[in-house]
Amino acid sequence: LGKLQKGIKCITCNGIFHEECFKINNEEQYEPEKLDDPDDLLIIPAEALSDYDVGTASRDDAERMLAEKLNGTFLLRYSEKKHQYIISMKRRHLNNPGKSLNTTVFKHYL
Repeated sequence: LGKLQKGIKCITCNGIFHEECFKINNEEQYEPEKLDDPDDLLIIPAEALSDYDVGTASRDDAERMLAEKLNGTFLLRYSEKKHQYIISMKRRHLNNPGKSLNTTVFKHYL
């Protein structure tokens, strides 16, 4: 005879995890996260998937959507060309000879 375990199945990796691993012990006191970088104060919490998932969008569409946003802003998009989700992010250009320090670049991660 075996013991039935109560668990949670991860839809990403199909692993089974014990429900107890996900519960917070209310008796423990947690220190608030310290924000060391002034840019951390610009973090806006995402309240819904629609806050950052724009659905199907091309690279050019993503860059247009991010153009007027702050550096570090990102979005999740589905590329019909690559048939997968991609994270597109606006950031400052760092460490590239011949480029201005104020140059903005867009990065696209699979």
